[in-house]
Amino acid sequence: MRRSGAQLRRGWPACAVAAVVTLVAAVAPELSTMPVGAVTDASLTDVGVAGGTWQAEAMRFDLLPGDPPGDGVEIATIERGGVDADHPSLAGAVRNGHHVDYWNLAVDEQPTAVSAQNGVSDPAAHATGVASLMVGQPSGAVPGIAPGATVYPINIGDGREDDMIRGIMWAVDAGVDVVNVSQVLGCSSILVFSSCPGDVREATDYAERNGVVVVAAAGNNGGGDGCTGKTDADQWPAVLDTVISVGAYEPGGEVWQCTPRRADVDVLAPGVRLLLADVGGEHSIGEGTSFAAPLVSGLIAVILAERPDLNPAEIRRSLPNWLGADGRLDVPAALAAAGVLEPGEREHVR
Repeated sequence: MRRSGAQLRRGWPACAVAAVVTLVAAVAPELSTMPVGAVTDASLTDVGVAGGTWQAEAMRFDLLPGDPPGDGVEIATIERGGVDADHPSLAGAVRNGHHVDYWNLAVDEQPTAVSAQNGVSDPAAHATGVASLMVGQPSGAVPGIAPGATVYPINIGDGREDDMIRGIMWAVDAGVDVVNVSQVLGCSSILVFSSCPGDVREATDYAERNGVVVVAAAGNNGGGDGCTGKTDADQWPAVLDTVISVGAYEPGGEVWQCTPRRADVDVLAPGVRLLLADVGGEHSIGEGTSFAAPLVSGLIAVILAERPDLNPAEIRRSLPNWLGADGRLDVPAALAAAGVLEPGEREHVR
């Protein structure tokens, strides 16, 4: 951990409109009680390891510096469930985290059944899959882009706006270097009243002030068939200017049909037909910007392991130099822009 952080403010009052602002996984329908619809159970023989790990070639894992890449960097996951730290693909790469809950604001001060949960005691498929794409270990089937990094899992319970705010700020105070948010908050309306989750900026600005990079899934509300939510509507925290917003592309290089066409989308990463670690040592296949975002978070962890002097604003300003065709992430270009791959070396990269 690189920083000690400031003291977290505790016991905030619940926002009066929080009940009408719902949080959904970026791969799920827009109801917080719905399961993650774009994660399907699979055995390794169903998809074949190579077929579900195409991101390793697309993102040139072979070029990543570090032994192992991402060594010493910590990434928080902001999720509505914990991470299965005992999965073979995650063994030794997940430390105990934290659980926040809107309905139990005393959770940070008093031992309760909820506070006893530590981000690994209540594992969920989505959170476990996200973690595996970042820090998947060589001993497992899911290759992580930053196997030397460590995941600090934050379970935000019911996933209301206050939960996300508290979760991000808690992660910052825990000393993480990167926060990955594979969740989205959207505007909600009841009769003539509407509310948008703008208060989450308080948490992302807090991360910015403390030198922590925030990466978020852009959402799955593009204009294609089967996409969720109002087409191309704003999704938080991805729309915020201090957040790196990530869309998805397919194995053939096409922009995934449910990636929103919004100005805030900074970069596209692999996000379709990806092999994921699942709870209980199992595996799943996932698609969505939820699974593109952790690949960007992991790449930033790799860069920070080599360049710990870089701050969030410097990384965001460099993003245009990371892009290839159609906004897809060009990893050799990103490494060169960060000064961890010499420009002359990039010319000889296949």
